[in-house]
Amino acid sequence: MRIVRAALAAVNYVTSAIADATYLALAGGTLSGTLTVPDGTAAAPGVRTTSEAHGLFRSSATAIALAAAGTEAVKFSSSSTTIPSAALYTWLGRSKISSSSDGTVTLQNAAATGFTALLLGGATNAYPALKRNGTELHARLADDSAYTTVCATRFQYDGGGTLVTDGGATPCGIFRNAGSPEGVITAAGGSLCLDTTNSTAWLKANPTGNTGWVEIATL
Repeated sequence: MRIVRAALAAVNYVTSAIADATYLALAGGTLSGTLTVPDGTAAAPGVRTTSEAHGLFRSSATAIALAAAGTEAVKFSSSSTTIPSAALYTWLGRSKISSSSDGTVTLQNAAATGFTALLLGGATNAYPALKRNGTELHARLADDSAYTTVCATRFQYDGGGTLVTDGGATPCGIFRNAGSPEGVITAAGGSLCLDTTNSTAWLKANPTGNTGWVEIATL
């Protein structure tokens, strides 16, 4: 009888809104000591929700992890935060970051259909940005109001006909072509073209179109 009464008393304390020095009330109350829970696993977290295996568990001796639907979703240690290799880091309704392989990072919009720009330091014209424009990469001001300066000790030719241009619709710059650029290379006035077949240099006198190239030197 005593054992039964003790058990009933314990049930009464735990399920009521009244706490004492031994039991903490389900509603309200203050825990003054350490709450210890089982280590758990991703499939059965030590602290979990009622319906699904969402919760918190001990991943290793130096890390704790969150589980979602019985799978480790994110792991925390004193030196790193780790997510599964196939996971996305997502801002709700905004950009996503993923890594398809070691050493590569993919930046995408919320729909995973593209990406606009990587802003470096801020969103005003006081900061630079790298902007995607189709298959091109543009160096822009962070507010996208103008192009910005790119500084380097060397710019390397990529194999096409353009060496350096200002990026305009009718670009002004330095071009190369296997033969005369006349009727071939569209450029703004003042542009220069190097003919790699005949070792000559050409200056664009006409302000538009692909005609008006004048040979100025033999290299």
